[in-house]
Amino acid sequence: MKTSMTINTSILRFLSVGIIVFSNSINAQRLKADKILKLAQEETPNAIQALQDFVAVSNVSTEMGQLEQNFEYSKTLVESLGFETKPIETKGAPVLLATKTVDTSLPTVLFYLYVNGHEREHKQWNQKDPYTLELKQQLPNGHWKTLPFENSSMPHNDWRLFGQSVANSKGPALALLTALKLYQKNKWKTAYNIKLLIDFQEELGVSSREQLVLTNKEILRSDYLIILDGIRDISNKPTISFGARGIVNATLTVYGPLESLDAGRYGNYVPNPVFKSSRLLASMKDESGMVVIKDFYKGIILNDLINAELANASMDPIELNKHLGIALEELVSNSYQGSLQYPSLNINKLQAGWTEKHAQTIIPDQVDIELDIRTVVESQPKHLIEVLRNHIIDQGFELIDGIPSKEDRALFEQMASLTYTIDSKPFRTSLSSTIRTLIDDSHQPLFGDQYVLVRTSGGSQPIASFITNLGIDAVSIQIPNPDSNLHTPNENLRIGNFIEGIASCISLLQTPIQ
Repeated sequence: MKTSMTINTSILRFLSVGIIVFSNSINAQRLKADKILKLAQEETPNAIQALQDFVAVSNVSTEMGQLEQNFEYSKTLVESLGFETKPIETKGAPVLLATKTVDTSLPTVLFYLYVNGHEREHKQWNQKDPYTLELKQQLPNGHWKTLPFENSSMPHNDWRLFGQSVANSKGPALALLTALKLYQKNKWKTAYNIKLLIDFQEELGVSSREQLVLTNKEILRSDYLIILDGIRDISNKPTISFGARGIVNATLTVYGPLESLDAGRYGNYVPNPVFKSSRLLASMKDESGMVVIKDFYKGIILNDLINAELANASMDPIELNKHLGIALEELVSNSYQGSLQYPSLNINKLQAGWTEKHAQTIIPDQVDIELDIRTVVESQPKHLIEVLRNHIIDQGFELIDGIPSKEDRALFEQMASLTYTIDSKPFRTSLSSTIRTLIDDSHQPLFGDQYVLVRTSGGSQPIASFITNLGIDAVSIQIPNPDSNLHTPNENLRIGNFIEGIASCISLLQTPIQ
């Protein structure tokens, strides 16, 4: 647990180290690309130190005490950058709104940041404590060597920072805050007014965030929304996503006998629900990977214009498959980016029988299956659940609510239950939107044509309610490397990505909205 004295000391260090002051105002002349990249490189050692302190604040989403610590840390940090702060109550942990007005006649950009994390087993990490940031270098044999942090004063682009939430998403948040620190210290004015919305339970659910926006529309009102979230395209080029798929989490339970039974006594007599489940799951996809549930892909049309947009982010499938360690991809579309334009059906958990260290010779009483369905704008969540329900029924299953009664068991040969939650809805901003101009004007000087515009990213974000209720366009600036181990142990952030992320934010803050 960090004390307020430790937090304040960390923030003072964050503000005071390594600042270069220019005599000319940024308002009079925009910084050139080489100057921005040099600034980002010079600020990186100080930003790494700040990230050490930030990661050290534990942030498991279900631990309210930890979230309160992160709230206070973030509040102190943004106030030190000259922002006015306001807590906004939600069903769970409050979110933090920070506002900085440079000129009331200018547009306003709302930045969405989040700093929550997932609970993970410490023993699965290749380090003692995931909340203690480690600097590592990859050796020729593929293993990672921990380096002393003294080396972070001159970090190499390919070194990595390993720690909880370093990529998802404290590192990206700190890239923006590092850029804002430069503006505040040098008394530069940003090209627009800024609002920061910092979320501490980002994955809480769409209903909570819908209510958050509806209740606070006026104070959240802005011209654009920029999200610091998501990982880069597999090419690791700077990536901006104009959309994200939604997610529906479903629990499918297939029932067997009243209780688990000894397989020696009852094998060949009592049907095993694992085989029933296997046949049911196999009926949902064909061998090419296409979902064969009727109307699952209904409404999806990729015309020439869309295919041209997808080509911007395409890469050689042979190289991609080699990177992923697969021989052949699923053939939902003719490219990786094309596949993200369709809803997906995934099994992320399947549990039956004895799942501990030693298997037991039993016929299990039920099979528990967790599904995640990624949704796109053309296919709404309730429609996909409905066609899934119809498919299960067509396979001969009786769908029941909860645990079957004795009467149910005597009547139906195949029984299952299906429940679901809509965790986030899909969104998509047109690549011809005016926010595209802001992105191009800020990124082209830095990276030329070596950045990627993605129509839809595969991940999910609780952003659709902001777009719908505030009536604004949104994009995600994606900083972490594609192999950052998001949502798994050994999460990491490549130094070169961190530097480019800081540079992107510096350039973005000086770019006028046309």
